[in-house]
Amino acid sequence: MNDEKEYAGSYEIQQVVEVGRKRFVIGVDEKNPDPYMIADSRPLMGGYFYENVGTTTDYLEVLEEFINRQKNELEWVRADRKERKSDCVPFEITDCLKNSNTKNYTGQILVVDAAKMPLEFRVKEHQLVLGQCGFGVNPNSRGRKIFGRDLWTGEKVEISRYNVLGILKPQVTPKWASENAALFIEQEKRKGEERG
Repeated sequence: MNDEKEYAGSYEIQQVVEVGRKRFVIGVDEKNPDPYMIADSRPLMGGYFYENVGTTTDYLEVLEEFINRQKNELEWVRADRKERKSDCVPFEITDCLKNSNTKNYTGQILVVDAAKMPLEFRVKEHQLVLGQCGFGVNPNSRGRKIFGRDLWTGEKVEISRYNVLGILKPQVTPKWASENAALFIEQEKRKGEERG
């Protein structure tokens, strides 16, 4: 069990809630003139980076802002689901090519295991990643990290090969995923050509 406390500067983090894409924290430093702190945080090299920080003397102010930030992120998640017209059902291993875990993942549409994802993102649209590079794309490598692109958001992502169910079958691949994968592959090809 890890008893190590988390700190943002001198503020001891006492509450943490993850919603959607964000991690919200409340910190307390009784010796500070503004003893209560709220922030958004994200992982950074074995710790956390804190942003959108606010401090106050009134704990209820911090608590109200903490709740408001969570509500705002929840609304983003709802709007995102509505935009994609999701059926809210995740892909499963049966949606992947047989024995695809023994294949190279470079340029492939990968299915991230929904069980390894935050609950609100356990839907098809957030499971699909284009495998691009990293030791993890090779099934025989000791390294497990795969670098790629989230096919829904377009963001660069890093995943572990252990969290991938396999390569998505072409017959169940959504049109938008195929189109975005082709776009990202073309972008990488052009970057390679420009570098020489």
